[in-house]
Amino acid sequence: AADERPNSPDNYVYVGNLVQAQDEYGQWYVSEIVELREGVAGTEALVKYLGWEDWPCEWLPLSKLGYMPKVRPPVPDEMLPEEQLKEKLENVYREKAMFQCQKFRAAFEGRYDVAVGERYTFRDGSLKVSETFDGALDVATNDDAAAPSAFDGWACRVSETRSGVADGLPLVADLRPDDFSGKTPASTDAPGAPGGVAANCEAFSCARAGSNRLATEVWMAASGRVLQCRVVYDRDADGWGF
Repeated sequence: AADERPNSPDNYVYVGNLVQAQDEYGQWYVSEIVELREGVAGTEALVKYLGWEDWPCEWLPLSKLGYMPKVRPPVPDEMLPEEQLKEKLENVYREKAMFQCQKFRAAFEGRYDVAVGERYTFRDGSLKVSETFDGALDVATNDDAAAPSAFDGWACRVSETRSGVADGLPLVADLRPDDFSGKTPASTDAPGAPGGVAANCEAFSCARAGSNRLATEVWMAASGRVLQCRVVYDRDADGWGF
């Protein structure tokens, strides 16, 4: 009969308990202890590898067994009360967002020279390069230590400088975890205010509008940790060129 004693790291070898068992090839499997006996070299356990029912049970020394904590089966989402489901989904969202933004910080934090900067103007029915520029981009930690959680306080300050472009609407913005999920709405509060920010661990983009120009940029990690920039500023007698 199966033993009903508590399962713990110091007391897990008994009939009926689930353990980790190492086979002759060194692989570990979830197994059930079927029987115990005293062998020549000490206690041995007869184990059944779960999920491998066609595989015969094997006698193993206790050195081949490992403790496995018992895990309560998860409750399906559709059976959770509304408030618990809402809390669970919010926690999952926060975990995913924090994973993405931490990866983004690890990939992008630092100072970079602009490898390619191009200003486009709409002429004769198509976009054409009107000038090029150089500059730099800084991505720095700007966390709020007083925030109630790491999620609420996480921020990366993105600052851009340019040369060779008049009225270039340089970017200065704080990226937050919501920016990695598409939750951040586009801002139209002030000319040049950043809006429509999208980001992941490989690239981020930002759109900003002035009275006569729109800046849409995509920054990507390239070889040697240099970022590339592509810019469009368009408004002339023909209207917006996109």
